[in-house]
Amino acid sequence: MATLVITNGRARKALTSIVKDSVTDTELRLIQAVVAMGNVPVLREGSLFKVVNREGKLPPLIWFFNRPAKEMPAVLDSFPTDRPLYGGFSGGKIFDMSDHTMERLARLYVAELGTLFLEGDFILGGNCKGARMAWEVAKQLKQKGRNVKQLCLLEFTDPDLIHFGSPMLLMFGKHSRRKAYKAIGWGTAGWEKPFVAPTVATWI
Repeated sequence: MATLVITNGRARKALTSIVKDSVTDTELRLIQAVVAMGNVPVLREGSLFKVVNREGKLPPLIWFFNRPAKEMPAVLDSFPTDRPLYGGFSGGKIFDMSDHTMERLARLYVAELGTLFLEGDFILGGNCKGARMAWEVAKQLKQKGRNVKQLCLLEFTDPDLIHFGSPMLLMFGKHSRRKAYKAIGWGTAGWEKPFVAPTVATWI
């Protein structure tokens, strides 16, 4: 079973309880290596998250990047300094986007987030494949009884989003070839009516 080398005993216990089919030792080392790259520091040794503004007083944003070392620094100039930002790895080109792969990777993140934040709400997001990861993490957190205060997804939609009971911000690139907005019918009258929670969509 893959384990994380960290100093916090409670975190270690939670992370080592992950089911055996979550990730292999090799996969875990790959994720840790990607997260450790770049100038933004890792939360702690062996962590799956980079972090900036850790002491910020606003609720933290957990965001999943496709290339954390390059993408995370790029947002910092316009990111509020009083909000912590935790950056995770979407799996990039190392992992496929199958439901099984996304689910087992998300279990790793959910385990660590559960040790970092023993109570309180989560604000989650990501771009493209990172949005797919944020969506899976959000579902698993809710399954564990945790509240997702908001979900922010860039260039990603899923038919099941309409059933997710948390407010959502859906962002789309006007010139993107993905045309992810078509999956929810954005742009047609009443597109938002099927959503059970307030949902806003916008171009970026």
